[in-house]
Amino acid sequence: FQKLEAEPHEFLGDVDLSFRGTVDITLSTEVFLNFRSTNYALIPVTLRVLVKGVTGKLRIFLTQNMERMNWYAFVGQPNFKFEVDLIIGKDNKMSFSVF
Repeated sequence: FQKLEAEPHEFLGDVDLSFRGTVDITLSTEVFLNFRSTNYALIPVTLRVLVKGVTGKLRIFLTQNMERMNWYAFVGQPNFKFEVDLIIGKDNKMSFSVF
């Protein structure tokens, strides 16, 4: 943790963040395909993202001043470890991982 210079009644600091665990994000939808005017198909599509780790430096700003906003952001690009599964239809499955 490193405290940075800030105005009175404000806090500004950097925190080294290291998260190891699992965050599961699943998005599901149906794609509508229209073939000519009378034929169509609804294809279910599911995207599942498992976030297994995040590391990086997080900057935090807190204030009591109602005219300013509290915020947080990564300083530089964070490192993510995640897996992605894409399911098109019911039985077709594609997947890849990024490390």
